[in-house]
Amino acid sequence: MTIIDGQCCSCYKSLKFEIQQTVIQERLRWYISYTCPFCASSVEVDGIGLLPEDIQKIIFKEEGEWEILIENFEQQKQRLIKSLRQTLGLSTMELYKRLKEFKSSPVAIDSGTKFEMNWLYSRLQLDGIESIVLQRKQAPED
Repeated sequence: MTIIDGQCCSCYKSLKFEIQQTVIQERLRWYISYTCPFCASSVEVDGIGLLPEDIQKIIFKEEGEWEILIENFEQQKQRLIKSLRQTLGLSTMELYKRLKEFKSSPVAIDSGTKFEMNWLYSRLQLDGIESIVLQRKQAPED
């Protein structure tokens, strides 16, 4: 669970939001919720799949961005495409465009929150694909 600063949609006071990610029936799910201590308004928003990008960016500031690397990319490419199509719901064309630029191993095929990348890692393992999850190195700030 990650806690972020937010604003109540009813009274507009500052408060803390809870963001959680979980897996239910092998599908990635996320939840954002709060109960306002000032006006007692409660909100819960949830979804299936990866977090929306704006929420991901907030989590990246707290936990860093993570990526999944594939060793022996060329030897695993066909199985990887099949696995990613099923897991992420991407078309073959989307995947070929995404993977076309990769020439050497290890290949960073995706990035996201630590939870998302650990989930993807476990899905790839089920399909016999060798991979590792690492925190992405941040570029030095000026």
